[in-house]
Amino acid sequence: KKPYDPETDYTLNTQTVLNLFEDLEYDLDNVRNKKIVKPIYFTRLPKDLDKIRSSSQKKETFLQILLPLVVAENEKIKKDRTYLLKILKENQTAKNISWINKKHKEYKVTDKNIDELIEKIDIIPNSIALAQAAKESGWGTSRFALEGNAIFGQWTWNGVGMAPLDKD
Repeated sequence: KKPYDPETDYTLNTQTVLNLFEDLEYDLDNVRNKKIVKPIYFTRLPKDLDKIRSSSQKKETFLQILLPLVVAENEKIKKDRTYLLKILKENQTAKNISWINKKHKEYKVTDKNIDELIEKIDIIPNSIALAQAAKESGWGTSRFALEGNAIFGQWTWNGVGMAPLDKD
């Protein structure tokens, strides 16, 4: 397997994204007015997002890309929470107990405390998730965001992954 080369393995560019948004009539003013986010999911940021000169366009594009992902993740969390509360009220089958155990592990609840699990299975407000993503990724322009697809500043402690260029 050849090593990942962001210049050749990654072809999504900002203009393609902006054209798609225009074709689908997806803009933040419509989202603000109608409270509907179109389910447009990108697995990577455009490679040239950091080249946009207009900071307002760069920020808006970043928010348009990330907002549907945040909304979708919060919807999954809401479903998990609803399901958890439902099965706690009903007879707990082996399947349900297995699901709860999986969620204990996923949410890092080590002592299997159900109250802690309920507390942890909760959404992050969209505005907070977007603000954190913007801060940690430099509005999607950091090397870690563009090359490593690390929007939330993920770190590695085992030496596998991207290292800062000037870590010394």
